[in-house]
Amino acid sequence: MTAACVTWTAGQMLKKIFNRPRPYDAVDGTRLVIGKPNGTSWPSSHPAVILTFVTVAARDLRLSRVARGLLFLVAGCVAVSRSYLGVHYPSDTLGGLLMGKAVGVAWPADEG
Repeated sequence: MTAACVTWTAGQMLKKIFNRPRPYDAVDGTRLVIGKPNGTSWPSSHPAVILTFVTVAARDLRLSRVARGLLFLVAGCVAVSRSYLGVHYPSDTLGGLLMGKAVGVAWPADEG
């Protein structure tokens, strides 16, 4: 859980640095399927946090290849949904996935 919190915090700092407007603010005709979220667009925090969490959890819980694949599929679906909902560009979600995976892989393994 701590790794996911670190990812979220890093993502919020990057959002302030890059200050990228959300698609519904920047592109005419972009549909917004949900309420307007706070903050800026890049990187997308939802896929970043979930991919960090599942990467660390899958490793530390020694999940099977199938279970890992299903969890990674969930993270991918979250990323796609953020663009579908109109709150992120695909590059925002890709950036979030890359950041989440990097933090998850770099996070020290639980030896317990």
